[in-house]
Amino acid sequence: MEISFDLSGGLARIAFDDGKKNAVTLDALDALDAAMDEAEAKAEAVVIIGRPGSFCAGFDMAGMLGGDPDTPVKLGLGGGRVARRLFAFPGPTAAACTGHAFTVGVLWLLGCDARIGEAGPFKLSMTEVKLGVPLDGWPLPLLRARVPATELQQVVIQSKAFSPEESIAAGFLDEVVGAGEAERRALERLEELRALPAKAYAATPPPRAGVGVDNVDLDAATKRALRSAVVAEMDAGLKR
Repeated sequence: MEISFDLSGGLARIAFDDGKKNAVTLDALDALDAAMDEAEAKAEAVVIIGRPGSFCAGFDMAGMLGGDPDTPVKLGLGGGRVARRLFAFPGPTAAACTGHAFTVGVLWLLGCDARIGEAGPFKLSMTEVKLGVPLDGWPLPLLRARVPATELQQVVIQSKAFSPEESIAAGFLDEVVGAGEAERRALERLEELRALPAKAYAATPPPRAGVGVDNVDLDAATKRALRSAVVAEMDAGLKR
């Protein structure tokens, strides 16, 4: 999977494309971690983007079923670290969901502040139970935080598949736009969020020169205050 990183005007654009369905491998997770390292060091906001027709198909099945018992664990924890970093990123984050999204792809959507999907014959689902895999650990606090209580059982226990439009009620997406429009709209939403006072929104000072947040109680920043308990639960689940 090719991971691209671009930084312009304080905005980090992270795109992933394997030319197929965007199945996540260990190498892809290493590259995404490196991209998030750079975003945390240099960016005020982040947008993540999939390939046309498939935001993320979940973990690579060759790795999950290849016989090495350590690989599925490494994939799960690596995907969790990316989700955690998106969820805890101090500035605004957005996702352009360009098609199908399964398992870790859904969790990455849940980690972002704004989620824009594209209309089409796409499905979004947490498929673990359907595939016979118990769902526990770090995903549960994120799911509880972002999925409405009325939908949580269908999402987590019943592996229901949602259309893009149905995914709004499920908490996966905020809005659905036409084909090819998700990135444009995600960038618009990011600019709306970036217009909010950074020192009230973020947990750390923005890195770009001239935007300082001197003399701010960073522990009281709104995003950090709202999410700190969930992040702590995720961290506990990622300690293996």
